[in-house]
Formats: sequence, C-alpha cells, structure tokens
Amino acid sequence: MALTKTPICDFGKKAEDFKLQSINNKSVSLEEIKGKNGTLIMFICNHCPYVKAIIKDLVEDCKDLKNEGINSVAIMSNDTKNYPEDSFDKMIEFAKDNQFGDLNYLIDETQEVAKKYGAVCTPDFFGYNKNLELQYRGRLRELKNLVPVRDGESDLYKAMKQVAGTLRLDLAQFREKEAFAQFGSDLDNATQQQLARGVRLVETLKQPEYNPMPWEEQVITIFAATKGYLDGFPVSEIQRFEEGLLSLMKSKHSELMKQISDDLSISDDSSSKLVSVLDEYVKSFAA
Repeated sequence: MALTKTPICDFGKKAEDFKLQSINNKSVSLEEIKGKNGTLIMFICNHCPYVKAIIKDLVEDCKDLKNEGINSVAIMSNDTKNYPEDSFDKMIEFAKDNQFGDLNYLIDETQEVAKKYGAVCTPDFFGYNKNLELQYRGRLRELKNLVPVRDGESDLYKAMKQVAGTLRLDLAQFREKEAFAQFGSDLDNATQQQLARGVRLVETLKQPEYNPMPWEEQVITIFAATKGYLDGFPVSEIQRFEEGLLSLMKSKHSELMKQISDDLSISDDSSSKLVSVLDEYVKSFAA
C-alpha cells in the first residue's frame, strides 16, 4: 500500500463499520472487537519493512492496551496477487512467528475497508475513544535506520492510554460550521473566525510522509492552533510556523516537551509554560 498523500487525523470522525475474515477463519466486525475504553485499528502487512521493524513492539503494546480496556485489530489490505508475501496463508505464518496471540488479524481482500478509512500506507494507525471517535493517527515510535528507538513507552501507547482517559481533541464543531457555510454567505464574525481557526487546525494535522509526528509534538501544535496563535497568519505560513515552533521546543524547551510526554497531557503547569513560549515565538515569527 503506497503512501499517496500526507495523512491527517480527522479528530472526532466516527469509525467505519466492517466485517472481515480473520486468520482464524471467523468473520469479525467492528462491533464485536471494539473495546470498552477505546479501539485501535491498524493497517499492516507482512512484507513491509516498516511493519517488520516494529511488529514485536506493536504486539506488546496491544497486549498492554488490552489491560487499559482498549482492544486492537490489525487489517491487511494489500492485493495478494501483486504481493504474494501478504497472502492469507502468509498472514497466518506472520501472526504465529510474531506471537499475535488473541490479536485479530483480518484480510481486506477488496481494499474497501482501507479506502473507507483513508489508510494510505503500512503501518497506519487509527486510535478511537470508547465512542469510536477518532482521537489519534500517528506512529508507533521513532525509527532510526529501521530500528525502533526504545526510550520509554511508545507514542502510540501513550496516546491510546490518554484516549482511554479524557482526551477529546475534536474537530466536529468546525466540520458542522464548515458544512453550514456552504449553504449561506451571511456568516457572523464569530463563525468566520471559528472557520478560519478550523482551517489552520486542519493544516497543523498534516504529517510528513512515512514519518508521523510524535504524540507530544502533535499536542503542542494543536494547542497552538486551538488557542488562536495561528489566527493572524495565512494558511500558507502554517507549516513554517509549525516547523519553527517544534525546532524551538526541541532546542530550548526539551524539558517542557518531556513533561508533556510524561504527563500524557498538557497540565496547568505545562500549559502556563507553553503559553509563555508561544507568546515569545509569535512575536519573533511575525517580525
């Protein structure tokens, strides 16, 4: 499955239903596998070097997430004629070799499910809360030369644990107003401002090809957008703003990034610190 566009996490979007055959020759639906606190749906395959590099870490994370009330399911959507290494029999071998245990591994022979989800590469992770609303789309953890950088809990595990708790980064209100705006031209100032902010928020959710942003970086950029720090800049400048902000955070505020990562959220303390950083950064960026 080749990556054809930059993936965006469409926060709040409902999970698409499916019913697919598992390697245990059972028909499995979304309703049957969803977790009480969240659901992780991932698109993987057997032959992908990125999947091979992380698969053991991924299986362990899925086992640990189950203890948090989060169920996981892996879906293989490649064309097996073009990729014989991804055949159903090979899926069974792959699961056995990597000790999938009770992790469901399903085959999407027509690629219809992958298309409905907008999956564009392997691995591609979609993390949903207990209401099956999308809350995370990103990487498992950093890779260097196809070797996982094991520095504490993975980005995926941190994000899904937060989803199981209180995380509600949601674009639903923006989507509703965006749809409404198509049918009317007389929008009040508040609605126009909200739409403009929503457009900028969507822009921050775009991620580099084959290198999704770490969880804490996503949280920082979303914080900046939702707090209005991007409102005064054209959409064409958002990527440069984001790159500069994250570069600043890594070079001069790495402890704050670690605090956000360790807390699995932006606490009152880290929020105050981040606001100070953003206030100064916006001044220098606009200069």
